[in-house]
Amino acid sequence: MPESMPIDFDRPEADQAAEILLLLRLVLNDGAANEQTLAVIRRVGLRAFGISAPSMARLEALIASYGIEQAEAGAEFRSRPRAERRRLAAALLTIGRCDEALKGREGRLRGRLAALLDLEEAELK
Repeated sequence: MPESMPIDFDRPEADQAAEILLLLRLVLNDGAANEQTLAVIRRVGLRAFGISAPSMARLEALIASYGIEQAEAGAEFRSRPRAERRRLAAALLTIGRCDEALKGREGRLRGRLAALLDLEEAELK
């Protein structure tokens, strides 16, 4: 597990972490982010990316704001090149396989990712 650290929001790694966490948020919950969804995002942020609690609070505010603009966020992901969408899906599925709460829901995770990213489930590894 990475050591918890503040995230530098001006670094490319921060963008990648934020993208994956936003995608996770879209996969987990159709409406406004609830506390259970945010708890999963916090845990994944810490374990997968080493994001400290203060930095995670900033990311949570950004992620939670997508409740109203969820369709727009999904459309933005779908507008990306297919290879990039596959990369994002692979990263999130890898994280899902390592998280105790997500591990048992891989089928749902895979189905939601395929729909959100406009990919065939067979493309997801």
